[in-house]
Amino acid sequence: MSSLNSDKPVYNAIDAAKFLCAIMIVMIHIAPLGENETFHFANFIIKNWGGRTGVPFFFITSGYFLYRKTNYENFIWQPTKNYLLKILRLYILWTIIYFPLCLGWIINNKNGTLHAFLGWVRDFLFTGSYTQLWYLNATIVGGLLCSFLLYKRIKIKYILIIAGALYAVGLLAQSWFGVIRPIKDMFPSIWSVLKIVEKVIVTTRNGVFEAFLFMGIGMLFAFKKIKFSKRAAVTGFSLSYLLMLAELIIVSYFNFSRKYDMYVFLVPTSFFMFYIVKNMKLENKKIYPVLRQLSMLIFLLHLWIEKLVSEFFGYCFDFEIESTCWDFIITLIITIAASLLIIRLSENRRFQWLKRLYS
Repeated sequence: MSSLNSDKPVYNAIDAAKFLCAIMIVMIHIAPLGENETFHFANFIIKNWGGRTGVPFFFITSGYFLYRKTNYENFIWQPTKNYLLKILRLYILWTIIYFPLCLGWIINNKNGTLHAFLGWVRDFLFTGSYTQLWYLNATIVGGLLCSFLLYKRIKIKYILIIAGALYAVGLLAQSWFGVIRPIKDMFPSIWSVLKIVEKVIVTTRNGVFEAFLFMGIGMLFAFKKIKFSKRAAVTGFSLSYLLMLAELIIVSYFNFSRKYDMYVFLVPTSFFMFYIVKNMKLENKKIYPVLRQLSMLIFLLHLWIEKLVSEFFGYCFDFEIESTCWDFIITLIITIAASLLIIRLSENRRFQWLKRLYS
């Protein structure tokens, strides 16, 4: 993949899709139409439906490329070790980069600085040290779970059943929280235990309850030949995506949801999306490896850029840019430009260390 003339398979469509998914994730974190009542519903749909396939696609892609380096019959740990150590290094590095944005919350926390710092340490271990960095944390955990079960010679279908069951549990603390809400009154002792668990793990949007399943789907694609007709794949994706919209509307209407990160129909939607993209052939062009690098940098960098943009407009013009679409537009443009600059500089021998920011 490093060379356009290489005999190795290339995945140009996946590289392009990852770039689009990175933009989807920016749309989740920064309201594309501005944080105002006029476009509240539109932003709600874009954030909680339109952009939700972004992170699962990243997970599936990670699982696919990781497990293509080994096989089920002769599973070896080394690819997993190498990949997860790289992700851990990225996680630690970007945790340091984002730590200044956490300092104000830690120092000024109403429960005290020590309490806040310990909460930050808990988040670092269980739920991500900063908003989007949970993905790196979850990838490590999801990869370890998949690889451990492969090492134990558990059949792929059973790995997916286990991961699916955990995902279902995770749904009950997210979009389908209303299902377990009656436990509070019917079984208060069980509810108390669940609240204790919640204080520790904070959210089920993590490696155990989400990344495990989607990386497992990537593993399935790596180990098994999956074949659908183009029409069946497109129909499967379209139907699943529409059903996910219906699911969002239902859980919102009945006030079931606490968070909108996980859905039942996100699973088949992401499955068919990856299948379609994986089997899409695009002519080799130099842009695709750049898009792959850009996708990671956009994902990691955009919230720092957004902070700088909002502070700049607030301080210099006394203008709350977050209430307008310009926050999203300017942040995205600067993030892409900064990412391209980092990539270009990293190609110079003196600045090769910059590659550690994205690879």
